Amino acid sequence: MRSDILVFSSFLTMFSDVHIVTLKCLFTAHLTVFFGKVGGIASEDVIIQLVKSKCMPAMLYGLDVCNINKSQIKFLQYAVTGMLMKVFKTKSKNIIQDCALYFNFLPVDQYILKRQYNFLFKFANHPPSFLSGLFNQGARIHMEAVSARLSTYYDHN
Repeated sequence: MRSDILVFSSFLTMFSDVHIVTLKCLFTAHLTVFFGKVGGIASEDVIIQLVKSKCMPAMLYGLDVCNINKSQIKFLQYAVTGMLMKVFKTKSKNIIQDCALYFNFLPVDQYILKRQYNFLFKFANHPPSFLSGLFNQGARIHMEAVSARLSTYYDHN
C-alpha cells in the first residue's frame, strides 16, 4: 500500500513538472506572437498590458489547483524576468524589479496565490452539495492560509 502511494506521489510530481514546462512554452509562444506583431512599435505599457491579459493567464492556467514547489515557481519567474528584460532592454535585475513594481506586474508566486484564493473562495461559497460539504472546511482553512501569505506580500510593498 505504501509503495502505491509513493508511486502515485512521484507520478503527480512528474505530471506537475511536465505541466509547468508546457505552461512556460505556452507563455513563450504567446509572447513570440506579441513581439512579432507589436514588439518594435508599441510602448512598454502596451506590451506589459498585453502580457498581463493574454500571456500570464496562459502560463498560470490550472496552477490555482496544483501544489507547486519553489523551484517550479522560480522556473516560471525566470521566463517572466527574461520577458521583462527584453521589453525594457536591460539585464539589471534591480531595474527589472523597479519596472515591474511601476507597471504593477506582480511576481509569479503572487499571481498564483491570487488565483488560488479566488478558486478557494468560489469553492467555499459554492451552493451546498455533497462534494462541497466534504471539502468546504478544508477550502476555508486553506483560503485563510493563502490570504495570510498574500497580506504579508502587500505589507512589505
